[in-house]
Amino acid sequence: MKKFFFTLFIPLLFLGCTPKTPKSNTPPYWIDNPQDHPEITGKKHGVGYSEEHAKGKRDQRISAIAAAIEEIARQKGVVVNSVYESLKTSGGTHSSQLHSVQTTNGETVEARIIRSWTNHYTKEIYILMVEEE
Repeated sequence: MKKFFFTLFIPLLFLGCTPKTPKSNTPPYWIDNPQDHPEITGKKHGVGYSEEHAKGKRDQRISAIAAAIEEIARQKGVVVNSVYESLKTSGGTHSSQLHSVQTTNGETVEARIIRSWTNHYTKEIYILMVEEE
């Protein structure tokens, strides 16, 4: 009986003591090299970043989107005004979200999200956007 107990119990004890494997927290390649993303080639693009936000994830995401759009606007040589719109579109089996801002000279910058990533330890969010043409 003791042999049976040790044969069953000891391996279970060790399994319960093994550390949990954390989620991979390796940043995706597009954070440092967005131009290498296949959906970016030859287009204006921006990577927006935001730290954890006091008002929650929604405002953190809006902040990262605004930063990405501002980066796209800089590539176009325009300055972004504070007007922000979000339009959700869907076509068949695919849906995407289009974001636009008004610039100070009246031009509109429209961009869509390609990818997003959240650092599980620091809660920072990164969003890759490309200009809609």
